[in-house]
Amino acid sequence: MKAGENKTKDNMAHTLKNFFLLGFCLLFALASVNSSTSYSAHAETRDFGYPIEPWNTTQGGGEFGAERSGNVYHLGDDVTAPAGTAIYAFGSGIVKHIGIHSRFGTVILIEHELVSEEKIVSLYGHLRMSDVAVSEGQSVEKGTLIGRLGSRGAENGFWIEHLHFGIHKGAYQKKWVYWGMSKRQEELTNWYNPSSFLAKNVKSKNVTQELSQTVPYQDGKIITGPGNGGRPHVRVMKTSGSAYKELDFFAYKSPKKAGADVAIGDLNYDGKDEIIVGNGPGETPEIHIFDKETGEHVRTFLAFDEDFKGGVRVATGDINNDDAEEIIVGAGPGGGAHVRVFDRNGTVIHSKLFPFGNQKTGVDVAAGDLNGDGSAEIIVSSGPGKEARITYYSGDGTLSKASILAFPKAFRGGAHVTAGDIDNDGIDEIIAGAGPGGGPQVRVFEADGTPRGIQFFPFHHNFRGGIDVASIDFDEDGKDEVVASQFSGGQSWIKVYRYNNAHTVLSEFIVYGTNFEGGTNVAGKR
Repeated sequence: MKAGENKTKDNMAHTLKNFFLLGFCLLFALASVNSSTSYSAHAETRDFGYPIEPWNTTQGGGEFGAERSGNVYHLGDDVTAPAGTAIYAFGSGIVKHIGIHSRFGTVILIEHELVSEEKIVSLYGHLRMSDVAVSEGQSVEKGTLIGRLGSRGAENGFWIEHLHFGIHKGAYQKKWVYWGMSKRQEELTNWYNPSSFLAKNVKSKNVTQELSQTVPYQDGKIITGPGNGGRPHVRVMKTSGSAYKELDFFAYKSPKKAGADVAIGDLNYDGKDEIIVGNGPGETPEIHIFDKETGEHVRTFLAFDEDFKGGVRVATGDINNDDAEEIIVGAGPGGGAHVRVFDRNGTVIHSKLFPFGNQKTGVDVAAGDLNGDGSAEIIVSSGPGKEARITYYSGDGTLSKASILAFPKAFRGGAHVTAGDIDNDGIDEIIAGAGPGGGPQVRVFEADGTPRGIQFFPFHHNFRGGIDVASIDFDEDGKDEVVASQFSGGQSWIKVYRYNNAHTVLSEFIVYGTNFEGGTNVAGKR
């Protein structure tokens, strides 16, 4: 190799060395910039939201720092809400732990990093394991649904349904320090006062809160009317159990306490639902239509001859595949098993449908697409006095050959009926609730009468007031859940069940106060 070539090689090496040094400096600078950028972005972890809506801390012992009997101190805030109430991550972070802890129920721990690089851990206690919506190691954002409140029972130590929410100072520890209470008062210094922390740091509402403002009443899936013994008080309920104040009204004026049956449907194909109300027993058999968004009265008309006083059962369904739902009415107990169908203007479509001949039991009515053709069938169940039978009509008024015995032949309390797609196959199943006099049983059938196998008692087996039924897609997974209410002789108690072997309760609440024992009628928006 020549000397000139060696010199050239040395120069090239020197140049390459400088190049790599320059590259290293650039990479270091870029890393510093990226680190700074990541740090700035992390400031958004200070944009916190409330883990439950509404945030109403339980007073008299549920507050942070409250001294309980036995000289123990409360390490978080308790917020009472019905079983099934949605619980949200209160800020972005990493799910560190999910587990069942004695009387604490299912607990979720999420680690967060503040802009100051301080780490904290949010604690969500008394959830239900079957409803946990996240997994350990998962990244979550503020407003992410993480689970739902559990019901009072063994899993939650038989506490009243509530969220225990705590904020522990410091990074997540595998050693268990995340108790709900402590005998050491000084332990309070290791926790933030949740209400104070939220009041200081919540700058914007959760995504779910913002969405509920832009889409009015999207969660108003459950409609109620009191049973016989109550005034016609109609309420639109959130699945959490709270009512919309703007949609809380009396359907008609009367000194009688006849109650009201209810239904919901889009009667004019405008994308907006109407609420349909049928007068209770003892009243003129009228149908009332209200705008669901405003509660304004739209129209009233007679369902049957004005001399009939047995009450009116109501349902809605698109029986002719025109995208507008029709109003289906059934004569209440004491009348013939008479079904009629009207359009939104009160014009009769079917006037004389008698599915059970001349028996005087009255009927309950529902609608559902039982064969997947896009049109709803008219589903009818017999009222008290005869076997609890269910059948259905096609939209043109043709009676099916199906005659489903909903409950044992000896039972004469009749049945209440609805439809729902419980398995997301595009075809509705028939859901039946036992009428008054028998155990509070719910059963589900295929259109040909084949039982689905899972049956359950939504209330205590000694309850004899009958069960009204509805269906909603509670968690919007394509599968309808079963809504059951105490129909009469009990509280206006509603439960939402996932249709599974565990009979999972997603939500439960009382609509008209604990002192009213006339029961409630229920309808669901699917």
